[in-house]
Amino acid sequence: MFDIALDCSGIEAALAAAVHAVRPGGTLVVVGNPPQPGTTLPLAWMQRQEFSLVTAFRYAGEFPAAVSLAATGRVELESLITARFPLEHSADALRTALTDPAQLKVVIEPCPLGPLGPRGP
Repeated sequence: MFDIALDCSGIEAALAAAVHAVRPGGTLVVVGNPPQPGTTLPLAWMQRQEFSLVTAFRYAGEFPAAVSLAATGRVELESLITARFPLEHSADALRTALTDPAQLKVVIEPCPLGPLGPRGP
């Protein structure tokens, strides 16, 4: 069982699986937009588990425009980054992002690539 489960698919079977994957007292985050205006949720199960249900609306059609604005420099994003961590300190980065309210955007930097990729020569 998981402390937090996210459904980003909007598919009812995936949402049902996520509902049953959350531990009692955990959190289910629904991001995906279901193709139908309504969905069936096992409310009695959810109440017995006493977990939190959080919803978010994603703007799937907005992503290409946002990437274009950032890529062309029309939107400055660097100042939003408040901390950077190397890949080997990913756990510290996640802990910082979750516990320090002063952190707006925490970035995990990828490992530098050697001449033959991540494994080096």
